[in-house]
Amino acid sequence: MRRGETTGPPRWLAAQKSGFSYLAYQASRASRARHHPARVGNVRLFRQDSKVEALAKAPLFEGLSKKELTQLARVTDDMQVEAGFVLCKEGQLGREFFVLMDGEVEISRRGRRVESRGGGDIFGEIALIADVPRTATVTAKTPLRFFVLTAQAFRPMLDDYPTIERKVLRAVAKRLASLSADPSLA
Repeated sequence: MRRGETTGPPRWLAAQKSGFSYLAYQASRASRARHHPARVGNVRLFRQDSKVEALAKAPLFEGLSKKELTQLARVTDDMQVEAGFVLCKEGQLGREFFVLMDGEVEISRRGRRVESRGGGDIFGEIALIADVPRTATVTAKTPLRFFVLTAQAFRPMLDDYPTIERKVLRAVAKRLASLSADPSLA
């Protein structure tokens, strides 16, 4: 078994109460195969270069090379859900980072709609490096196609590729400094 593959559905998927189809699980496994089809069942898979481009837009990965981004893209899971599916719930522990490719989501806090996001948007990147509760609920407003990078797949990569870890830590430090009012962090 290769890194990132599991014998059952991804843990975050199994934890969801709503129904991802078995096809979505099969798509996630096929996306890691060397020669993978463009579709598995009804799930259209994303090309690796599309994933690399999308990951490059995440502030957390801004310093990573194309080769490093490709390594991350290899351990992602391609998913497809119907409108109304809850991707993450406010207050629950986050364990994955989402990259929206097609469709639209609604973000709400304390039951109130905050904003909508669509294809090309990202959320949940802090869940990759820290076990913290979600600050919002994200629900699919339309049928949605996206890919997921789980903390379970990401954290071992930091051990295996220390340069990725250093670059991610620099991005986190830069982000904290920009958000802080403390002049000593600038």
